[in-house]
Amino acid sequence: MKYLFFSITLILIGCQESVYFRQPQIDAKEMEQLRQNSCPIWKQEDILTQYECLKLGAKNNNPIDQQNLATFYLVSRAEGSKKEAFYWFQKAANQGLPQAQHDLAVMYLEGDGIEKDNNLAKKWAEKAIYNGMVGANGIIGVIESENKNFEKAFKLYQIAADTGFAPAQYNLGIAYHNGEGVRPDFKEAVKWYELAANQGWRPAIAVLVDIYSRGSPEIPKDEAKVQYWQSKLDNE
Repeated sequence: MKYLFFSITLILIGCQESVYFRQPQIDAKEMEQLRQNSCPIWKQEDILTQYECLKLGAKNNNPIDQQNLATFYLVSRAEGSKKEAFYWFQKAANQGLPQAQHDLAVMYLEGDGIEKDNNLAKKWAEKAIYNGMVGANGIIGVIESENKNFEKAFKLYQIAADTGFAPAQYNLGIAYHNGEGVRPDFKEAVKWYELAANQGWRPAIAVLVDIYSRGSPEIPKDEAKVQYWQSKLDNE
């Protein structure tokens, strides 16, 4: 089972600070001003208008618009869009936006549209953590896991998962499932998979479908749960 860590987030206008943050590098007043001056999150029917708005805001150096434009490019899957996403994540990250620092770290970690570079992934994850994004510990956890430092990886997943960060919850489930860095505990693994799945994290949902389909001495087959989680996969 592969460790996954990919979570790109739009920054909503007027919302409270995410649970994953503890201390913003950009102070509250400045962040609120940036939000007020940034584009509202688009609806499907006016997506082209929103795209033009984000481009204008990004070119005017608003890091929230840069972050959201990067996300727009990343999810569009159009040719060359990942390079554009990388460019705008860099712009926002260099202005100190923790979410962009996190997302840039993820791109380096995954080698998604750019060359994989764990050193740069760790560098940007550490910046995001320093700026209060505790969930970015999970990125460094993946790097430690790739280096077979499973106990260190487990501790980092735990820190990130305890903030409610779904990818880290999923990876913590894998650690318990495989007994990597911790004593194997299948029921504990399922608990963390379900926490991640309840936030819509598709890899965790897929694992739960498989677990409840197969059944085991610890977790019996459960057709109702199979149908429930399968419906989540089908409707996402």
